[in-house]
Amino acid sequence: MRFSEPSIETAVRELAADGVAQVVAIILSPQYSPLLMGGYERAIAAARESVGPAAPTVTVAGAWFRQPSFVEALAARIRTSIDAVGSGSDRPMPVLLTAHSLPRRVADEEPDYLGQLDASATLVAEAAGLDPSRWTFCWQSAGHEPGEWMQPDFADLMPELARAGHDRVLVAPIQFLADHLEILYDIDIGAREQAEAAGLSFARIPSLNDDPGLIEALAAVALQTPLSDPAALLASIAKR
Repeated sequence: MRFSEPSIETAVRELAADGVAQVVAIILSPQYSPLLMGGYERAIAAARESVGPAAPTVTVAGAWFRQPSFVEALAARIRTSIDAVGSGSDRPMPVLLTAHSLPRRVADEEPDYLGQLDASATLVAEAAGLDPSRWTFCWQSAGHEPGEWMQPDFADLMPELARAGHDRVLVAPIQFLADHLEILYDIDIGAREQAEAAGLSFARIPSLNDDPGLIEALAAVALQTPLSDPAALLASIAKR
């Protein structure tokens, strides 16, 4: 963690004590933004400097939202949730694929990150077998910083869905991997209240948490990330 234990520095110290020479760091956001996620790389650099010469070399993995097992894990959650809700009306239940909102000024500096989110939503929706007319990518969890935030927010879409004749909605986060504040409050409480106020029945896909598909994706990322110093790794192994 950057702000609580187990901290990045704690982990680097433990790895150094174990004689580890090479580490792959995977940021738990499938999409990668240098601006938004750069704090993790700076924290790793600071931890290595604090630990000193014994610190392992750390290679930070980039975006991994295209990992097939990750995409399929989310798609399976969507299919299962749709089946569980059943056919309450003649119209297919719309699916909102969400990511954490950004101030417009930040988004303007990160066009590649926005492209990753759009591509991720498309991959998941196609894997879930959703017709393009059935799903929408939107934003959630906008903060209180002054200025414009990205649109549409799912709060804005709930009344629109009701006016279009829908009576249900399914929310499927494509960026958040586990149950935390943006899931358990922003969606389960905030989005549910907004949906029900618009006359919609509300459902959310279960978070991946420790889903085997997510774990498989993380393992694949670790194995596919090129080591920055293979010679150091071989030297470390030879000493054991």
